[in-house]
Amino acid sequence: RSSDSGANWVRIRSAHGNHSQTANLSIAVHPSNPDRVVIGLTGSEMSTNATAATPSWTSYDSGHADVTSFLFVPDAVSPRNTQLIVTNDGGVYVTNYATARNTVDDRLNTLGLNVQEMVGGGNIAGSWSEPSFLLAGLQDNGIVTINSDGVRGAGGGDGGQVSISPNYADSLFVSVGMPWDRLYSYNRGL
Repeated sequence: RSSDSGANWVRIRSAHGNHSQTANLSIAVHPSNPDRVVIGLTGSEMSTNATAATPSWTSYDSGHADVTSFLFVPDAVSPRNTQLIVTNDGGVYVTNYATARNTVDDRLNTLGLNVQEMVGGGNIAGSWSEPSFLLAGLQDNGIVTINSDGVRGAGGGDGGQVSISPNYADSLFVSVGMPWDRLYSYNRGL
């Protein structure tokens, strides 16, 4: 934090050793209470005494991992409001930080927008022997197979790089989760 417009800084939280800290690093300060600060990486933490010499931090349920932004709903919108809007790769969540255990409202995620995020390079593969058959690695949603019958989950966690045997579409090679386990399926992930 800085009390002199950024000329000097005081560390209020140690860094997290996390692989997502460059893509999913977020912070917000309450507009009328500088003691209330929330930070997010793959999880979230909140302080209610951020201006203290040694602030304390507690885990905060932000609805999903990989937090990308926070917005405290201003008092001008709703007086004595205790809502915090959180965005992450799971969607948009409205949380209430004043309750003993903050409540998470995910109704904004039911608007009919069906979107998935693929992970890194090499995260989609097509079958040479069966061109209508695809395999994809999805962020937080694992591995999916795609064909004329639709989309089917074939594994959980973070989906990574994928490959299909060129001459035998039942043979799938995938990497999933952290630390990127490598798996082989001889039956299309069934």
